[in-house]
Amino acid sequence: MKRAKELSLNIITGILGSVFLISFILSVYYSGGNSLADIGRGLDKEPRVHFAAVLIGTEKQFLNAVEEGLSDKAEKEGVNIEIFRLSSVSEAAETIDMLVTASVDGIITQGIQEAGFLESLERAKEEEIPLILIASDDHTISRDGYVGGNPFEFGMVAASYYLEQQKLLGKVVFITQTPENADEDTTGKLQTQGFMDVFENRHRESQVITKKSDSTLLSAEGIVSDLFLEQSDISGIVCTNEVDTLGVVQVVIDLNQVGKVMVVGTGLTNQIAEYIEMGIIKGTLYRDPYTIGKLAFEGLYNYYTDDEAEWNYQDIPVTIITQENLGQYLQTEGGK
Repeated sequence: MKRAKELSLNIITGILGSVFLISFILSVYYSGGNSLADIGRGLDKEPRVHFAAVLIGTEKQFLNAVEEGLSDKAEKEGVNIEIFRLSSVSEAAETIDMLVTASVDGIITQGIQEAGFLESLERAKEEEIPLILIASDDHTISRDGYVGGNPFEFGMVAASYYLEQQKLLGKVVFITQTPENADEDTTGKLQTQGFMDVFENRHRESQVITKKSDSTLLSAEGIVSDLFLEQSDISGIVCTNEVDTLGVVQVVIDLNQVGKVMVVGTGLTNQIAEYIEMGIIKGTLYRDPYTIGKLAFEGLYNYYTDDEAEWNYQDIPVTIITQENLGQYLQTEGGK
């Protein structure tokens, strides 16, 4: 009788132990978002895949969508990705150095022309860490891929759309933004060259005024306010990022220039959408940031998992969002 009780107790203990082990594994799986393969590697004490993304700038809604694309794709693949949101390039360089020291398995960031930042990216490549650039490229470093678009083409699209919509002669202001602490703004230069090229080829007599803003919220506002005081025949303003777009619109409203000056913006935020609906912004140039994040992760993951992967450039086309197609884009954004 005693032996039977001991046998029953051992069976119950074994069952409870098995249930506990299964519950533990499932809890790790569902709480961490990792694949079963990752759990196996964890039990064998092997390191899990660890990617990192360093997103730089003040375009909050754009970067939010990039982050969402990265996170959704990482979760689907069961891979950990740590995302850093920084406003300055110097902070980003320090973060890249930290990630190199930590021996992460791959890095996603922007190609910004600042000496210290580029040196940090080169150190990552020296350690054979896969590197994918997004939104802005840099050909001086040996990056493994780029997701974004050609800034010269961006300028051409902006100019072509402006000329199609604005038939009046007059001065047009084209504003590009230089990242904080950047030594050189190759992206802005190429955007300006593309914009000017279209005007020159079409022999448009309108004068183009090119301006450079910085990353502060009030920079574009100050530039445009001063121009309105100095110039009396500004017919349009074209912006190349969402922060400047909102700043310019505020000045146009404050100085009672709505309907007199055509504004072409960049990006899609809730406020920009409202201004398009109201007719204050004629149209906005748009590259899908969610897709940028998703494709950047796919590229990095392919490089990590496939030694023979060949992937270098993913072009995200520029589209124009207007009153006519705004609803379609808002529906798409809401469904992501």
